[in-house]
Amino acid sequence: RRQQEIDEQVALELAGYIRTEILGKGAKYVAVMNFPDPTKTPEGAATAAFSPVIGAALTTFADTFNLWLREGLTGQPVIFVDLKTLFESVVANPASFGDSSSAWAVRSRSQEPITLPRRQSSETSETSMSYW
Repeated sequence: RRQQEIDEQVALELAGYIRTEILGKGAKYVAVMNFPDPTKTPEGAATAAFSPVIGAALTTFADTFNLWLREGLTGQPVIFVDLKTLFESVVANPASFGDSSSAWAVRSRSQEPITLPRRQSSETSETSMSYW
């Protein structure tokens, strides 16, 4: 219960900053992204596999935070971006988002990183990204 109170406090504090420091200073176009489920990341999935109790707590943290963030911004001129659902969709079916590799598979930090091709931009010479 105490963790949920902390989640509420942090989310409402962030909502307050958005209201006063961004909207209150004249921002007209504000997008607010919710928090994806940490257990859908490779590190979070490994943690949840090791300890289902911790995995459940991580999911509860994200869900509670998202609810209070939305509550704290009710009636404000912001656009909510549902990053949680988008991220879950990408993880569940990476091919539908143009990723034909299996890079979303859970890997531990002891394994070699996965290197994915990356589009080269004019700002960088990087042509790949590594993930664990």
